[in-house]
Amino acid sequence: MASKFAVEGFSESLRLEMLPYGVHVVLIEPGSYKTDIWSKGLGAVTINPNSPYVKEMKAILKDVNHVADTAPAPDEVIQQIVQVAKSPSPKLRYPVGRGVKLGIVLKNVLPWKWWERMVTKRLWER
Repeated sequence: MASKFAVEGFSESLRLEMLPYGVHVVLIEPGSYKTDIWSKGLGAVTINPNSPYVKEMKAILKDVNHVADTAPAPDEVIQQIVQVAKSPSPKLRYPVGRGVKLGIVLKNVLPWKWWERMVTKRLWER
């Protein structure tokens, strides 16, 4: 999560620095798609049975496995990348996928406490 935030901030700054040279830095912000990242990432996950987070980890892994199993092919992301590459003056952000636009909008319009409550409820209250 922190690395994505860092890439986002860096991209925003880089865009401002590069615009005078005609270089448009963009953020393609995809949701969940069926790629090799699921098998690579999930294959390396182990849950320590002595961890105080066993219950939470099992619930999160169940959710992640469900997303991995039901994620669509990344064709929509590929099409978006091609479209952006052809654009003479692309926007900064291109959210792509189920729920991505809504998540961005909610995060920007809701008070932080509400957003925080929604996320923590989803993660920890099972």
